[in-house]
Amino acid sequence: MGKVRGRAILALLLVFSAACGNAPQAMTQKRMPADIPPKVLDDWATFPVDRAPRPLLIIGDLPAVGGPEHMSDGLKTIIRNRAFTRKFGPVETPPGRARVELPDGPAELPLVSAEEAFAAMTRPASDAAEVVRAELGAASFGTDRGGVKLPAWLFFVRGSDVPVAWPAIGVAALWKPGEIRATAVAADARLASDGRSLAVSLPGPPPPCPGQEPVTYQTQVIESERTVAVGVRADGVPAEDCVRPALGRMIRYDFVLKSALGGRVLLDLQGGVIPVTWPPSAIR
Repeated sequence: MGKVRGRAILALLLVFSAACGNAPQAMTQKRMPADIPPKVLDDWATFPVDRAPRPLLIIGDLPAVGGPEHMSDGLKTIIRNRAFTRKFGPVETPPGRARVELPDGPAELPLVSAEEAFAAMTRPASDAAEVVRAELGAASFGTDRGGVKLPAWLFFVRGSDVPVAWPAIGVAALWKPGEIRATAVAADARLASDGRSLAVSLPGPPPPCPGQEPVTYQTQVIESERTVAVGVRADGVPAEDCVRPALGRMIRYDFVLKSALGGRVLLDLQGGVIPVTWPPSAIR
């Protein structure tokens, strides 16, 4: 994902934890459902998998923030809520298009104005931070196909020397910016050169209680024209009468798709987007 100090950064941190006693069984059942909720697939019903270039799925919170450790908790909350008030004057937008290296190749994309980016970034709120300056720069963002460096409007908030960043490219190049939910289950996904074989790190089964049979997990794949959902489901139910480690064990599971992943979105079984590492030679 990288760091862009003094500008902006979007980092994706995937953490898995499992508790013990009665709670872990409920959590396991919640995280490993038999089927993906229909709404998850509906959410992607209009995703243009065949568009070139493929729209960017920026994962995590937007706007991106560089150096949040230098901000107060109150300001962090306001930024997370995208609550801003414009206090900056007109800003000139350079003419023409910007050449950008996207996960599926280079592209020339139109730039949006600071005013357009600010409008896309902001949500109505009574308690808002004042944006006192805007300048065109660049920022690194995490996507479902890896990190990208994009032209970005850097907005400087009163009370902080650290800007927040919003992509400065046209809306057609982005898919629902600020609304993409990252996986909270999978830690890594790698695609093989055949475009169909996936290796995904997911929570492994809990250790058995003394005298109990071990629980095993079976892989599950649900494919549609626009998405691929992967996960595991338990064979058997973990016993509740012993203490287990609080930290979940991650295991690599192998999946083979019916057809190449292509432009489809990889999801976990709860609908969280899983970033995929592609080899240069992968079939698309």
